[in-house]
Amino acid sequence: MTIIQGPVAKGNQGVAYPDSAGDVITNRYEMTVAAAPTPGAPIANDILEIGSIPPNCRVVDMTLDTDVLTGITAADIGIMSGTPGSTDPARTCGSEFFAAQTLVAAGVFRMSRQAGFRVSPNPAERSIGIKINAPTSVAGKVALVVLLATA
Repeated sequence: MTIIQGPVAKGNQGVAYPDSAGDVITNRYEMTVAAAPTPGAPIANDILEIGSIPPNCRVVDMTLDTDVLTGITAADIGIMSGTPGSTDPARTCGSEFFAAQTLVAAGVFRMSRQAGFRVSPNPAERSIGIKINAPTSVAGKVALVVLLATA
């Protein structure tokens, strides 16, 4: 299992943070996914570390926007364990926001799990990951639009 880091995890993209109680802000996280067998292409059980939930924030809603990524037949999207930005292969990815989401057709998908609306704020930053169940045979982009509010 490999963690493939996006711009946020690499420190190349800032993350907006709500500055007052009740504020809702939007962050768009985007990654280009390589096609197998290209080096760096995701294989089964790899995780794309695509974005972040800032400290003391909760997810209000989430939208997934993908190109055709043939081969990724069911991806889980959720909160990653461990320290954001770490490449430790022991890190895991939950399915709080999407479970077994099909990515074989281009499309836009709204957060599909009730659990995602109930994730509690945390005093520490948390990474958002996309766990891949199979290698992709077509390169393309995957984007996640996350609406956040303060606790």
